[in-house]
Parts: sequence; C-alpha cells; structure tokens
Amino acid sequence: CIDCNVKFRERVIVKKFLRVGKKLTVDEGASICGKLEVHDETCLGRNLNVSGNGNVSGDLNVNGDAKIKENVA
Repeated sequence: CIDCNVKFRERVIVKKFLRVGKKLTVDEGASICGKLEVHDETCLGRNLNVSGNGNVSGDLNVNGDAKIKENVA
C-alpha cells in the first residue's frame, strides 16, 4: 500500500496487489497479475495489462493498449 505519488520510468510487474493513494505514472509497460487500485489518477506511457480487477477512482490515461481480463471499475 502506497499513500503518495508513484512514478516508474520502465516496466513494472505486480504479482498480487497494488494500491496507490494518489497518482500512478508508468512511462513504459505495467503488468498486474492481481488487483490494481488507484484512488486519484493513473497515467501510463505505453501498455497496461491487468489479469484481475482494475479500480481507478480518478482519471485513467493510457497512451498505448489497455487489456483487462476480468473487471474494471
């Protein structure tokens, strides 16, 4: 659980659960096998792959592809 802003310049892979209280920025690709929760804004430079649930309370901006296999809220 991370309560502040998070920025990744390259690829991020999360096997289980990622929760961000504010803003999540990924310049490359993001692969999440479990659950993603972002309570403010998500900015992705390239691809987003979520195998589980994706919950974004604010804005979701994806410049590349967004692939979600289960639920998105």
